[in-house]
Amino acid sequence: MENQNQTNPNLNTPSPEATKVPQPQMQPPQANISLPAKLSQIFNKFKSSPFMVGLSSKFAVFTPQQRRLFKITGGIFIFALVLIIIGSIVKSLRPQTPVASPTSTPTSSTPFPTTPPIGKPSIYATDSAVLKIESDIKDLGGKLEGTDLEESNLRPPDINFYVSFTE
Repeated sequence: MENQNQTNPNLNTPSPEATKVPQPQMQPPQANISLPAKLSQIFNKFKSSPFMVGLSSKFAVFTPQQRRLFKITGGIFIFALVLIIIGSIVKSLRPQTPVASPTSTPTSSTPFPTTPPIGKPSIYATDSAVLKIESDIKDLGGKLEGTDLEESNLRPPDINFYVSFTE
């Protein structure tokens, strides 16, 4: 290795051409171009892009009315999408109003009576026939409470699902 370095002393020292970093070429500033001319240049550049050329070749099979309808429909769709996005942004930025929740009202310390106060009793309150009907109803209610309504002895019989129809 030392012999090679002695024979070629420029191996370890870089040449001035190798240390130069390539500089991007600057375009000279253009003269004052009007806004419509600049927009026209941008539109023409966009129109000639490979994406737009491929897209226009796909839409060449449609009639002009179909293309116009497609553009209008697409515009309406994009407009609706923008409105939805703007609406959601506005809704998220608006301060949230607190939802009114029902509050409990304090109850009075005296409970309400469950039965209205009896003023003058009816003439039938002490009648023997009405008292007998009332006692019969209470006895019938007691019998109904004690009756088993399920009738456990009337259950259907157990079914054997393992039936074989072979002879």
